Amino acid sequence: ESTAATKYSECDFFGTGTGPTRPLRPLCFQNPVVNLLPLNGSLWLTTDTREWGRIDPDTLATIPAKVQTPAQTLNAHPACDHKTGECFVQHPCDKPPVGKTVCFSRLVMAAPESSDLKTETFATASVDSPLILQHSHSPCITPNFLISKLDRFVLRNPVNANGGLLRFAKQGNSNEWMIAARPTALGEGSTEFSNTTRIAKSNASFVNNHFMNCYERPEDGALVVDLVAATDNYLDTYFESALSQASQWDRIFGTALRCIVNPLEGSVQCDPLLPDSPDLYFDYPTFNPLWKMNPLSRYFYAIAGESKSKWFDRIIKVDTKSRKIVGEWSRPDTYLTEADFVPAGEGNATSGEDDGYLISISYTQGSNNSQVLILDAKSFELVKLLGGKIRTYFEVMPFCCMWIHMILKTSSHLTLTGYHA
Repeated sequence: ESTAATKYSECDFFGTGTGPTRPLRPLCFQNPVVNLLPLNGSLWLTTDTREWGRIDPDTLATIPAKVQTPAQTLNAHPACDHKTGECFVQHPCDKPPVGKTVCFSRLVMAAPESSDLKTETFATASVDSPLILQHSHSPCITPNFLISKLDRFVLRNPVNANGGLLRFAKQGNSNEWMIAARPTALGEGSTEFSNTTRIAKSNASFVNNHFMNCYERPEDGALVVDLVAATDNYLDTYFESALSQASQWDRIFGTALRCIVNPLEGSVQCDPLLPDSPDLYFDYPTFNPLWKMNPLSRYFYAIAGESKSKWFDRIIKVDTKSRKIVGEWSRPDTYLTEADFVPAGEGNATSGEDDGYLISISYTQGSNNSQVLILDAKSFELVKLLGGKIRTYFEVMPFCCMWIHMILKTSSHLTLTGYHA
């Protein structure tokens, strides 16, 4: 067991934001636990700070490594192009936690024999007012552009039930975005996108939780960005004091949005993504990774709850062209983790976009065990429940998301992994 499990009250949890944070105490938080990032044969554990970890993908042993960057924050979900093998991050340009300059950088190996990554900056812009710990949880990528919602922290009244940084600060609603052309779109002799690094302001202010599958609209080149909008209270949700109460969904999430970004003019116009489902709240969207950046893509999947739901109690399938929910799975008193998409068959882009499986972990209240849930992504019929014990030393899996990377092996031993947006 980790030190965090055995000596929680004595730990310094610097970097997690939740506390307890006690000066001169043991640092119990080593590897971050937000997301898994495979990059150039290495496997990284990412978070919204620069304190990433690296592990051996076979043994899971920690590899001493870091990201060499002056910034205090990075992205838990970097913007990656799996065809080119590139990953990009958006971050403050300078070391101080308060500043006006923001950057896009490419992640590259620090040196041929190094275990470290480093940030290689190619786009810089300035905002009007200084931002505290500017961050972007999930920047988005298209064939020619990178898009980031510029989130930040604001100071708050410290008389509250939180611990750590979140006792003194919280995320602030804002409407600022950063748009930049990808380095490949700025090739030698190309001038089409040479002046597209800019700060834009949308008609809606919110905290961006997760972007979905962004793409360039063929008819006019506009960027279609669907997203889960959160409120400035979102991070307070995961303290024990809040989880012990009934979920107040409208304090956690805003309306899910579709934002149309004009990268050449720098305009961002947002409107409700699902106008026919105003009382449905969802998060942790996933999609078929083989259809990433594809303007023909039409589906994403998410876990959801209604105003009366205690927690995320259903999995939904959304048709982004009709902007309607076209599939839903639920069971009484059953709660779910993120539903990751695993392509079926040979896993190629010529297959149907929803030809695959959704894998989640479910918990039914009163059952005292968790189960692995497998749904057919096309029909939304239950394929299988695998349970009861997930591991030998406990029966109930706590709520978790953004980490289920399941492996499916076909008869030809082709290995495919689940994917988070």
